[in-house]
Amino acid sequence: MDKLKSFKRNIFEVFLYAFIYGLVSINYIDFFPKNMVIARWYHIWLIGQYFTPFIIIMLVFGIWEWEIVLALGLSVSLCNDLMYAPMGLLFGTWHGDLLEWYKWQLGFYGLSSKWIFEGGFLTFPVTSIVMGISIYIRFILVFLLVWKWMYHD
Repeated sequence: MDKLKSFKRNIFEVFLYAFIYGLVSINYIDFFPKNMVIARWYHIWLIGQYFTPFIIIMLVFGIWEWEIVLALGLSVSLCNDLMYAPMGLLFGTWHGDLLEWYKWQLGFYGLSSKWIFEGGFLTFPVTSIVMGISIYIRFILVFLLVWKWMYHD
């Protein structure tokens, strides 16, 4: 139990790692052509990549620490969805109007679709409103999961 308390005291550093991982590694992966083997399953694979570095937490502290693993993975997904274009500008792989891109990401373009979710048997166009709602829900979930994990043993 002392190790877990020590881990909770250092959670800021873990979230900082999650932010850097999502900002650099995940966005880097997302900028380049997809391997044809995983192309139809790309977004399922990408979701797995959000959580991969944090599975060790459950291996070390137990499966009941799933809340913080979920919060960390969702944080990485938010870094991907909110920093894709700015990182693309930095990497030189994306060119566009950043303000318009954020308006679309945050749901202000309603039913307009810009990309296709590739989930194997589940494939659908992602609309601005769906993207925006998913971002807002993830922010709320991360806050609630971290709050519960930190203060409710």
